[in-house]
Amino acid sequence: MEKIKCKNGHYYDPERHTNCPYCGVDINDFMINRESHTANYGNVNDMESYGKTLPIQDIMKEKQIEKKVEPVVGWLVVTSEKNRGMDYRILAGKNKIGKSSTNEIALCHDESVGQFEHANLIYDSYSSSFYLTLGEERGLVDLNGELILSDKKLKKDDHIRIGNTELLFIPFCSETFRW
Repeated sequence: MEKIKCKNGHYYDPERHTNCPYCGVDINDFMINRESHTANYGNVNDMESYGKTLPIQDIMKEKQIEKKVEPVVGWLVVTSEKNRGMDYRILAGKNKIGKSSTNEIALCHDESVGQFEHANLIYDSYSSSFYLTLGEERGLVDLNGELILSDKKLKKDDHIRIGNTELLFIPFCSETFRW
């Protein structure tokens, strides 16, 4: 799975997203190609030394990337002091949350967040329901000030704390609208 970088510095999988899931920059803008450096995505600063800048047309020719649209089903918005207002798109299915940029929701700014799968936010398109689950990491997760020990169904405006990052859950899809 090759990651690319949008012009605002966010890394994402072009086979999964046609726009940057963090800032919405279109894939047709210039990107960074991470051709042979897929082993270490743990530290975004280390990634800066890899890759080359190519127009997206060249990347698409090399990889035969087809544009796919994955509509947003909700958002997480940072409410804690550090990175307040930053938002993360939630897509249908399982969204892994962790510090590494290989997670669908990458909390790279928080050293206390587990690297690969601290937690998961799941959207079930059949029931239009959202769930928060514990991941594989050792770190704790709070929902509305209470430690979660099992899967929890989310509702609008729930407060989630992962590491030192506090997030507000905002659903887009619901019983009244779904893709």
